[in-house]
Amino acid sequence: QERSTLFLCFLVDDVDEAVDRVRDAGGSAEPPVDAPYGRVADCVDDQGVAFAVFTPPDGDPGPRPAANGERAGDLAYVTLEVRDAARTRVFYGDVLGWRFTPGRVADGWGVEDVRPMTGLHGGHERATTVPMYRVDDIGAAVDLVRRLGGTATDPERHPYGVTSDCTDDQGTRFYLG
Repeated sequence: QERSTLFLCFLVDDVDEAVDRVRDAGGSAEPPVDAPYGRVADCVDDQGVAFAVFTPPDGDPGPRPAANGERAGDLAYVTLEVRDAARTRVFYGDVLGWRFTPGRVADGWGVEDVRPMTGLHGGHERATTVPMYRVDDIGAAVDLVRRLGGTATDPERHPYGVTSDCTDDQGTRFYLG
C-alpha cells in the first residue's frame, strides 16, 4: 500500500441504492457482494478516496454507539483530512445525506448526527483519515506509544479535551484523547 490511512466503511440502508448515489455523485463503485457479515460494495469518491458501503445481513445494525466512545480503546472521533472540503461536503452530502456545520478551524467542518463524531478539514495535499481513540490516562498512553516505537506529541488541552497527535511504528497517524 502506498501509505497508511484508515479505511472507512459506512452503514447505509440499502447498498444498491448507495452505489447508484456514489456513481451519480461522480465516484465509482464495484458491484455489491453478499458476505457472511452483510452486503458490501467497495467505492471511490470523486477525489480518489477509497471507502465502502455496507448493510448488515438482517438490515439491523443494532444499538447506535456512543458519540465519542464509552471506554478506553473505543473510536471517539474521525477526522477526514481532504484536498477540497467543498467537493467532499457535496459528495458525501449526496451519497450519505451528511449535513455539515462550520468547525473550529479554517475550512474545518463538523458532520452532524453521525457516530462516531466526525469532522473534515480541507486544504491537504493528500487525503488522510485520522482516528481518535479514547484513553483513560493520556500521559500513560503517550508513554506507551513512544515505548512501542511510535511518536506522540505531548498532551495538549483543548476546549473539547486533552489530545496527543500520534503515529504508530508503521507510519499510521492517529490521535489519543
